[in-house]
Amino acid sequence: MNGREKSSTAAFFGLWVIASRLQGQIYELLYCPGAIAQSDSTRKARAQVLLQRLGELDSLTLEASVSPMKQQDMTAIDSI
Repeated sequence: MNGREKSSTAAFFGLWVIASRLQGQIYELLYCPGAIAQSDSTRKARAQVLLQRLGELDSLTLEASVSPMKQQDMTAIDSI
């Protein structure tokens, strides 16, 4: 595997980890029994935050498809 292939593979796995975290947060914040017990307004606000994070993931995915993702890009939304 050359350097570019390694970088592309690392970008793929990094995006996979971010997407997996986001899937877990979607369940925890919207669908688990504790989340369903919250008010509609609380769940709506949470959904808006998650939608923003999905948009950030979409941007990172597009960027990675154009050029290999840099480590600093991966840490930009590490708080997800």
